[in-house]
Amino acid sequence: MLVGVVIGFQAALTLETQATASTGDEFSLSLSVARVGNNLSLRWDRQTAAIRSARKGILEIEEGGYTKSVDLDGPQLQNGTLIYRNSTDAVRFRLTVYPTARSSVTETLSWKH
Repeated sequence: MLVGVVIGFQAALTLETQATASTGDEFSLSLSVARVGNNLSLRWDRQTAAIRSARKGILEIEEGGYTKSVDLDGPQLQNGTLIYRNSTDAVRFRLTVYPTARSSVTETLSWKH
């Protein structure tokens, strides 16, 4: 019964982080961002259960009052990295993955220079 409760609430799970998420949490995507030259390198832990089982994901990038959505498929999620060229000093990344048809895991990370 406890498993049913956990699965029922999994769809609403949202993790807010200001830095790299702690490891060991089965619902963590472990988002991190680093400046690489003129770009930002967004990374997530491709070994987490949520990423390994996800067939799709959506990355939302908020910057300068605009939001861009990027659809990611399983192989792109398994890559674990996305390079983004920012144009402002503040960017917010929100990655949502779908481990099953009825569940999602979302993690948000803000970057400021």
